[in-house]
Amino acid sequence: MIHALREEHDESAETISSQLPTDLRERAQLFSADWYVQGVDADKVLFAIEVLAKILAKHRAVAGGMLAALDKMAEQKSSDETKRRVATAYADIIGVLRDGSDPAGVVPNDEWIRLSGEVALMKHEVTLEQYMRFDSDRSKHSGATGRIAASRVSWCEARAFAAWAGYRLPTREEWIQACGENASNHGWFPNEKGETSPVSAVGRLPPNNRGFYDMFGNAAEWIQDRGKDGGRFNMGGNVSKRPDSCASITEDRSVTTYTGTGIRLVRDLSGAKR
Repeated sequence: MIHALREEHDESAETISSQLPTDLRERAQLFSADWYVQGVDADKVLFAIEVLAKILAKHRAVAGGMLAALDKMAEQKSSDETKRRVATAYADIIGVLRDGSDPAGVVPNDEWIRLSGEVALMKHEVTLEQYMRFDSDRSKHSGATGRIAASRVSWCEARAFAAWAGYRLPTREEWIQACGENASNHGWFPNEKGETSPVSAVGRLPPNNRGFYDMFGNAAEWIQDRGKDGGRFNMGGNVSKRPDSCASITEDRSVTTYTGTGIRLVRDLSGAKR
């Protein structure tokens, strides 16, 4: 575990990796939440990321967990040297994620709608076709293809996808700004009998009054915000939720679960990409 790292910081990648859980989801969870919830020294975590980035970042969920830890460090007051190390580690992870894949054009220029301030949000949810340019593992998507909303994505995978593409996840405030009216003709929900349909192709129902599609129902959407215990939040509900439940924020205490949850990206027009 990260807690067991020696002060001398002389461990090899193999030694540090052997101290972590063997399950990749548990590793992702450890980096994204465990260290600051339990008060682990941030320098030890940064050292572990620097050593492990090139051997673990190829696992997308773990990369997302590492990026979350770096996000947390970037929010804290630190020395110029620590800031440099965080930026370098961030770039190293992005380099591993992009090895052999090119995110250019994954989100068309006409996909963005500007919110207040220097940010724009995707008008549609990320499709499976877009997501599979980043992660081609079709086995976890039940054979779905094309314009279907990507909906079996963990928070850590969503964070890694956003970084790979050069964007980020929205904050709660940004998502609420875009959600518009909660009208039943703007989202996919169970019918009167409680029956649900599979996640749909994006954009099949009318947009809301802000021009955004599928803000309610279809796939729920991960946001950037963090709970006090390290959990993450999703918004909008999915195809199994009733319309009146979709306006509320839902905290998922495990950042590595993914059932029914997808992605909508934010573009920082100021040039920042975290």
